[in-house]
Amino acid sequence: MNELKSRHLIENPPDRCYLCRKLRDRVVRNWAKEHGFEVIADRLNFSDLQDYRPGVKASTEDGIWHPFIEFEVTKEEIGEFSRRLNLPTWNKPAMACLCSRFPFGFGLDAEKVKMVETAENFLRGPGFREVRVRFSRTGQP
Repeated sequence: MNELKSRHLIENPPDRCYLCRKLRDRVVRNWAKEHGFEVIADRLNFSDLQDYRPGVKASTEDGIWHPFIEFEVTKEEIGEFSRRLNLPTWNKPAMACLCSRFPFGFGLDAEKVKMVETAENFLRGPGFREVRVRFSRTGQP
């Protein structure tokens, strides 16, 4: 799905994450219904409750189950369980939505988001693992 086709997300309001999650949940719920799934679970974890996460409210309203939150499993514990299971992603850094790099109210478009993505990929090239490039109100990264 292309979130940047939604007028509400292009405007980049403070509740952007809530609105985006509502859109995504609708797509997932429709797919699940078509394929006979009754329960939808996500990967949100107990550590996520320490940050501003309006998507948690949206998905809870939409009936999405958060097993790691329910059972109070933290991000660190998930990483440790994954390492013990030899999963290749056990130490993969967090990847926040690229739209979070823009100040609220600053209009979004594919070109601006691509600029941020390109800059972050460039910085990962020399080995930086966790990078966040912010797009300023002046229109320059």
